Amino acid sequence: MWKKIDEVSKLSGVSKRTLQYYDDEGILPVKRSKNNYRLYDDDTMEKLWEILW
Repeated sequence: MWKKIDEVSKLSGVSKRTLQYYDDEGILPVKRSKNNYRLYDDDTMEKLWEILW
């Protein structure tokens, strides 16, 4: 199941800007939709929790 950045931000407590930074720097690469939205799957969420831990 894919999540957009708003939902990931609310679930993780990490700001959208920080998530964008992680993606831009290659720390947490994410997939993009046809409309260029960042999409997070379960594997990406696991990596995010590892980063935050």
